[in-house]
Amino acid sequence: LRFGAVHYLAEVWLNGAVVGGHEGGESPFALDVTDAVRTGEENLLAVRVVNLSRTVEIDGMRQVETPSGFGRLHGGIIHPVELLEVPVVRIDDVHVQPRPATGEIDVTIRVVNDAGTAFRGRLTGCAGPAKTGEIAVFAETEAEFPTGESTHRFTLTIEQHRLWSLDDPYLYRVIVDLEACRGDGVGIRHQKSVRCGFRDFRVINGYFHLNGKRVFLRSMHTGALFPAGGCSPVSAPTPGMPRRDLILAKACGFNMVRFLAGAALPEQLDCCDEIGLMIYEESMASWGLEDSPQMAERYDRSLCEMIVRDRNHPCITIWGLLNETPDGPVFRHAVESLKLVRSLDDSRLVILGSGRWDGQLDIGSLSNPQSREWECQWGAEGPGATASAAAWDMNHGGYFHGVGDAHVYPAAPHPPFTLEFLRTLGRDTKPVFLSEYGIGSDSNVFRELRHYEQAGMRSDLVWAVTYRGIAERFTANWKRFGMDGVYAFPEDMLRESQRLHCRQRLLGFDLIRSNPKICGFNLTGMLDHPSGGEGVWTFWRELKPGIADALSDGWAALRWCLFVDPLHGYSGRKVKLEAVLANEDVLAPGDYPVTLRVHGPAGVAWEKKTTVRIPQAGPDGDTPLAVPVLCQRVKLSGPAGRYTFAANLECGGAPFGGRLEFRLSDPAGLPAVKSAVRVWGVDQSVHDWLASRGVRCRPFDKSASKNREVIVVGKNSDVQGDAAGWRNLVAQIARGSWAIFLSPLVFRQKLGGAKIGELHRIGRFLTSIRDFEVPNVPKREWEVFSKEFYHNVHYLMSGLPSGEYVVELGMCEGHLPQPDTRVFDVRINGRIVLRDFDLVKAAGGFQRAAIREFKVRPSRGKIEIDFLPKVGMPSISRLRIFDPKGSLIAEDTALSETKSTLTWLPLANKGRYYEFADWLYHKECVAKRHPVFDGLQAPGIMDWDYYGPVISRGLFEGQDEPEEVIAAAFAVGHICPGGYASGMMISQHAFGVGRFILNTFNILENLSVHPAADRLLLNMINHAATFAKGLAARLPKDFEATLKRIGYLETSTGVALATRQT
Repeated sequence: LRFGAVHYLAEVWLNGAVVGGHEGGESPFALDVTDAVRTGEENLLAVRVVNLSRTVEIDGMRQVETPSGFGRLHGGIIHPVELLEVPVVRIDDVHVQPRPATGEIDVTIRVVNDAGTAFRGRLTGCAGPAKTGEIAVFAETEAEFPTGESTHRFTLTIEQHRLWSLDDPYLYRVIVDLEACRGDGVGIRHQKSVRCGFRDFRVINGYFHLNGKRVFLRSMHTGALFPAGGCSPVSAPTPGMPRRDLILAKACGFNMVRFLAGAALPEQLDCCDEIGLMIYEESMASWGLEDSPQMAERYDRSLCEMIVRDRNHPCITIWGLLNETPDGPVFRHAVESLKLVRSLDDSRLVILGSGRWDGQLDIGSLSNPQSREWECQWGAEGPGATASAAAWDMNHGGYFHGVGDAHVYPAAPHPPFTLEFLRTLGRDTKPVFLSEYGIGSDSNVFRELRHYEQAGMRSDLVWAVTYRGIAERFTANWKRFGMDGVYAFPEDMLRESQRLHCRQRLLGFDLIRSNPKICGFNLTGMLDHPSGGEGVWTFWRELKPGIADALSDGWAALRWCLFVDPLHGYSGRKVKLEAVLANEDVLAPGDYPVTLRVHGPAGVAWEKKTTVRIPQAGPDGDTPLAVPVLCQRVKLSGPAGRYTFAANLECGGAPFGGRLEFRLSDPAGLPAVKSAVRVWGVDQSVHDWLASRGVRCRPFDKSASKNREVIVVGKNSDVQGDAAGWRNLVAQIARGSWAIFLSPLVFRQKLGGAKIGELHRIGRFLTSIRDFEVPNVPKREWEVFSKEFYHNVHYLMSGLPSGEYVVELGMCEGHLPQPDTRVFDVRINGRIVLRDFDLVKAAGGFQRAAIREFKVRPSRGKIEIDFLPKVGMPSISRLRIFDPKGSLIAEDTALSETKSTLTWLPLANKGRYYEFADWLYHKECVAKRHPVFDGLQAPGIMDWDYYGPVISRGLFEGQDEPEEVIAAAFAVGHICPGGYASGMMISQHAFGVGRFILNTFNILENLSVHPAADRLLLNMINHAATFAKGLAARLPKDFEATLKRIGYLETSTGVALATRQT
């Protein structure tokens, strides 16, 4: 009885008799049912399947302590079940190891003898081209087959053998015949055949080589989910869908697919053998496995069964042991597992841990074929190298400094420092394998859902239900925000998101391919799924619009990488033009003529002729993967419009790419503003810029104006504590004035309500919101200590008089119960006050508070507090600062993040403002047809190339319904809860007879620099001025009640004074 795979644990009965079982979710197993089967009768086969959940323990097992591929929940009978009649002496397994240097094929045969007595006989083997079936070589050996298992070996040698390669995936078939008999003359014959190929894939001097030739690794990863909800072929609606992923990958220019945290299907590997597509394979133990007494046994079983099942496939060139696994018992066990891997297969490259979240730079990331050690060929790895910081680079999520196998997930749109980071990654080290990076799109949930209906599949399937729920929420919000006129149908916005994302994919290719130290790139990811639009094709395996062209361009062996900075600037100012030629051994060393041009509305605006020089090969025999051609700042003074930076290789090669569109705006074309404005809380630079545009500016003060006015409100912190100013402002709005709030930050009270000085929480930190009991503090403080800020936390308290202050740090471990899993230093004003602080040990256990006090004197009126990682990420729940008299002057808690930060927002239901996580998964900002967007790219999705840094992460959510939403954001198919999020980015609200505009875009930060920021502000002023005319109305009679309703009467500018209790 042969099971293809059962996830996770199987116990099997036949006709009431226990016949066996198996633990492990992705490998075949066979059970002898000879004694239990009833010939000529009905037989009852019963299988108990244990599919572990994330919350419930079953039979003493927890999902996180078993190989689950980071929590895959699709358990059951994964692959077909077969009842086979087999000889009592039979070939159980054939393992072939082709040697590409010699043409030899080492054949290892495992024979099983269930007869209870020994047999004698012979094994014969033959091999030849799989396509023709011809026999090229034959071998024979006499053998004895004792009871149980026995192993036998011989070697076949192919003369003038051909190599398996990407362009010529030549396959051989090896056939093994067993003939056996025992003393009474009973004879048995059995045969098994396998396919194989000769190839050698390894890393040499940091770069990948296939059959001795350098290749740039063009990979992407997949979780291999199918619409019915699992990884099983029965979850695919058509038999061809599992193969379609691989055929599309090959057609789009990929040379490898990485199966992330789960092995490929056997039929997928057969396909890759045939089409010449390499596979990087990981078992389900590679991601998310936690330590337990059974960890080593379960990890080894999962890894071994994958290798034994798949090691004959020539397409598999990499075994991956881990993904995104920090240092700890699981990582250390994987390091030692190389011996186990080599006992099963010594012909493949082994990669230790994708992303190298362990940070142990003294341990190499790879082991080449036939190697028994971890080799330091990438990044800053080397014997005795200092470990990377325990926390990743918050600007580039997932990246640990110095690692050679790097995951990089930066914010999107990419800020300038990210562009520089990707272009220079590995500059000062050995080459780097960029094993995860990408930018996705919104998911077209409507089309995905219609496919379920078209295929006649059940409407209650988990992913169908998820897609339906997202589609319903998106449709409802689209209508609520008044977006019906932006596109013909809401689905068109999702199509546009998919189309626009191709441009961002090409930007990623430009950044990566222009960096000669990146040896390969694994793109995130192959396909969309309901919790993320990360794919280059959809969940139902349809190419996203334009992606085939983008991938063909991006992966081309010879291609231009062009850069323009800025992509949207002003005519008459300088732009930076850069051109790099990516050359994967296509152009031979020598000089090649190049012409570069900028073409615009008036024709050719700039031209330069130059030469690209491909240098001679270095000592390693290779030329650089990328050669710089141009880096120049150019003043362009043409008319406003679209421009194209173009590069042309005059002879010798046919590179892809070579065209990059950008835009120039004319500063003289900015709209005139004829009305005067009041300004409050804006920097002098904003005031001066408005004045330079002819805008008459006066400061907003507490005197009541007789006229309706436009009031521009900035984000300076001095207005955050001016309660009287806020009351006066809303009174002016209620009487008919219009306020333009340019930043949501202005609505915050001063952080901590400092009575003296100003407290700032800075750095790129994260917030964790939990609820649990903290037994060593009063019950009223449980909610304080069960929340935390963690990662890169930095505090600055400024404006302090001299004296001795007390800094109190309150911390509590609510996530990692074991000691030695979160260790950090604390530095105050340059002095380490806590060294190697282990939070669990210091608090006396898990979910217990640790409170530490330090006497500090300000340095130049400042107290600076830094949290420095050692192991894991630093954490703090509460900071309190007391003045020399013992009075509390400032307090900050992670709990405050659960409260409204919009104290001064003049609405009764203030909702929340938050920064959305835009990275691989991101929102799309959608602008309506509206005067605020006059002269700008609108309506529709706001193109990142056009708006650039003006695009913000901020969203308003849950406020009183606005009078009008002018721009909103939608994340459709996202990893956020429920797979969907939306919010307002520009909205207009009624207050009395006046109005106010809320804005989240980065206008202030880009004023006078970016044309979109400048025009947005001027448009907002003109829009408001259209209505803010004439004499102000009387203040409404119920204005005091309104103030109370919006919380202004209860709001104070500081915290109540408290005395520090010892």
